[in-house]
Amino acid sequence: VFGDNYGLATFIPMVILFASAYYFDHLGILSLAITNLGAWADIAITPLSVLKEGSFADHRLIFTGIALGALLLAAGMLSSMRHLKSHFAPTYNNFGVHLLFIASLAGLFTYDHYFLLWFAAIAAMAWYCVRQAMAQKSFYFVVVIMLYVYVALGDVVVQLLVKMSGSDVVFSLGMWYFLLSAAGLAILLVRLNRQIKSHAGI
Repeated sequence: VFGDNYGLATFIPMVILFASAYYFDHLGILSLAITNLGAWADIAITPLSVLKEGSFADHRLIFTGIALGALLLAAGMLSSMRHLKSHFAPTYNNFGVHLLFIASLAGLFTYDHYFLLWFAAIAAMAWYCVRQAMAQKSFYFVVVIMLYVYVALGDVVVQLLVKMSGSDVVFSLGMWYFLLSAAGLAILLVRLNRQIKSHAGI
């Protein structure tokens, strides 16, 4: 019906799904609508040849993912603040957080010459998202965000160590970092979980 107009073929179902999700008040349909939104954005902005080749290092795909993730988080915030289907907010936030941080990690891995700037951006986004998750008493989002930050920090540490000499001392530092940082992350998550539970009990 649509021929080679793949953008229109995903846009029309997306509109119908969003309208149906809000009309029937259905989270499952909302998830389908958000998935269609991602498909439409990829096809409309990113060349189809890039998607067919499976190349996710294209800058348009990375920045499209970041923009779409931020848009979904904004939609979740508006749903909560305006009390417009506020129970839809966790679904928006779930898709938004994963898309935002996966695209940001792709940018960190791709543009390795600017890895410190990318990490600073990821850390700033994580700080904001963790504050929101703590306010909403959502340990799930805290864990997800901290894991993404841990991956980003690990990449930065590895890149810094690679720039140093390839001696055994550098290798030992890398091994000790991953051992101690994993233990530190576990301790941090336990403390944050206790903090959320203590606030929830007030």
